[in-house]
Amino acid sequence: MNPFEGMTPYQTALELSRAGYHLMPLKRKSKEPALKAWKKWQTEPTPPELIEFWSERYEDCNWAVICGEASGLAVIDADSPQAEAWRQCAMVFSGVSVRTSHGSHWWCGYPEGGMRSTNLRLKGRNIEGDVKAEGGYVVAPQSVHPDGTVYAMDVAVGADWRSLPPLEFKGPASAGIELPRPAQMELFHEGERDNGLASYAGSLYASGFGYEDVLSMLRERNLTCCIPPLPDRDVLRIASSIGKAEMRNHPERTVQPAQTPAPAVQPEGEAADPEERAAREGLRLRKGRRIETDVPEWLVHPGGLLEDIMGFTARASVRTHPVFALAGAAAVIGTLAAQKVKGHTGLTTNVYCVALGGSGSGKDAPKQAVTRLLTAVAKELFAGSDVASDSAIVSRLAMPSARRGCYIFDEFGLFLQAAKRQNSPRAGIAKCLTELFSHYRYGDFYSKGYADAESGGKVVPWHGLCLLGLSVPEEYWAAMQDNETVNGFLSRQLCFLWSGAPVPRNRNVDDSIPPALLEGLKEIWAIDGGDRAPKTNEDGSTVTESMADPQALPVSQEALEYISRMEDEADRLMLEAEEDGRRAAASIYNRRAEYGLKLALIRCVSRLRGDCLTEGVSLEDAEWGFNAAAWCQDTLIDAMKDVLGQSSFAKWCDDAENAIRGYQRREAQKGQDKPGAPWRIVEKALKGVTPRQLKDVQDKLKATNRIWLCKGWKKSEASKRPLDLWCLVEEKEEDGENA
Repeated sequence: MNPFEGMTPYQTALELSRAGYHLMPLKRKSKEPALKAWKKWQTEPTPPELIEFWSERYEDCNWAVICGEASGLAVIDADSPQAEAWRQCAMVFSGVSVRTSHGSHWWCGYPEGGMRSTNLRLKGRNIEGDVKAEGGYVVAPQSVHPDGTVYAMDVAVGADWRSLPPLEFKGPASAGIELPRPAQMELFHEGERDNGLASYAGSLYASGFGYEDVLSMLRERNLTCCIPPLPDRDVLRIASSIGKAEMRNHPERTVQPAQTPAPAVQPEGEAADPEERAAREGLRLRKGRRIETDVPEWLVHPGGLLEDIMGFTARASVRTHPVFALAGAAAVIGTLAAQKVKGHTGLTTNVYCVALGGSGSGKDAPKQAVTRLLTAVAKELFAGSDVASDSAIVSRLAMPSARRGCYIFDEFGLFLQAAKRQNSPRAGIAKCLTELFSHYRYGDFYSKGYADAESGGKVVPWHGLCLLGLSVPEEYWAAMQDNETVNGFLSRQLCFLWSGAPVPRNRNVDDSIPPALLEGLKEIWAIDGGDRAPKTNEDGSTVTESMADPQALPVSQEALEYISRMEDEADRLMLEAEEDGRRAAASIYNRRAEYGLKLALIRCVSRLRGDCLTEGVSLEDAEWGFNAAAWCQDTLIDAMKDVLGQSSFAKWCDDAENAIRGYQRREAQKGQDKPGAPWRIVEKALKGVTPRQLKDVQDKLKATNRIWLCKGWKKSEASKRPLDLWCLVEEKEEDGENA
């Protein structure tokens, strides 16, 4: 019997919540959590009111039941005949199961002695089965699998899904299966600590524990068994390096995705389908992959004044994207709150935001919106849209009345390229901005001397400098080289990248600033600047120099704990990148915790305005800030993999492939699927490249089987001019070698 027959996923989630199970939303027709930070719901209840809120926020979502002690649930998941056979032999059936796409879940009560989630392994080999307990979750009944299968619960006669018997073994617990076993406790003295913790980590990974669990248990073992305990950084290093070694040395413990079969080779004779014709030559064409950046809803709906500024930017421009509007909004709030508030570590809200998007994408829209908003609050907040030298920046910040402000650089990529020219007065701007980024604390002076003794020097005792750069990706990457990514300038920029199709035009432009928005921004600007009472001029305006000491915002205990975990995660990513030799990525990860806290402060000020001094940073502020910083950095690192450190010729080859992909995507949006693109599309993309160089690019791509010419392709019989299309070739596995 299915107790949820005929119910929607939402109705089923309500029933499960009322029965005491902890739940969370999943993405539509997916197993992936819709929430970035879901593990808090392992311990906190999810009442029906919260389920209703999530259902409105994540429309038509799937649901998951969180396993573990709080829900009182353990689930045995079998996706293979071997796992099913073991389960039938070793486990006592509770009478409650859920049919899945590839097998079934047995629901049981959480065992009294406790149990962690793990994979089922038979003699070191994964048998496609799992124990879902503490730290795990399962898809809830009535949710929809990506292939369309509905998860259906079966309840046997006499069984009750609301009150499950504890998980119970029929005989020996292992029954040939390797379940997690805690290592024996032993003391590790100086000289033995690294090896002891590494051995313990290896046993945990071999038992199926994930990185977070291993790190948590290593920290506990370090404090209880190491004499004296190792620094936490060393524990992070051990957890990371042993995890990578486990994946490298035991790939059989990881389920490999099934290989996509190669297209069948067609018999001799002309085939109309380009894929069939390519297959006959032993090639497989690459599809025009979706290159739009996946922007999560939570990112572009931060609430508060941030979202109000984004709305104003959209209304006041012909076209923009929420990602670009968010970059401008963060720069506005960051500038207004700079050196007025600070976090518990002393960080303030100065940010370098860069909006990267193609021509016509609306990346320039924040320029006018940010300028209008800042000048409406205080004219001195707009620092300008161009700067001649690093001396000009320092001279401005050295003035008591101009220590806060936001520079807005249109065509930021071209500006940076100009700054790289030898003997240019702009040559020191990148270095100056890099150094100024960390000189934000009162008393942490930044100074610049001059060769001319009569000119003296400039001293910046404190500042609130923010930056908003706007650029197309090609020009931006052309200005960036490996040394600039490693020495810190790139890592100090928060890049808001969007490479998808332009959003629709706004045909009702309204650039009038809403009074409520302006009032909210002025309320932030009116926050006292620090421990001393600010001085005022005769006209009643505040003397900016008297506001040098920012006030520390309170941070909730939940937020502090979350920030601590995210700082550990940033350190782990940085260490892994360093070990892999990805110096640029390591430099960016090194700034993740810093930018996460900056964005948390900005969201807090945006949400509470003047009340931020008393209410402070919440867990939601911290979660949004760190998740937003992670999204920006991960998107940047993904884009950076293909463009930095390449020779010009290698970049031309990649640009040629990207031009073909872009053409395929645009044609698909028109309802005209094409397997490739005419060569003129590549020529247009490689502006400034000589015909000889274009021919070399074409020859190189042909010789390395990256592109293939489909001669005489035409969409229909009515076409009078058949096109010669250049198609992308996909690599396939053949006898263990790439072909």
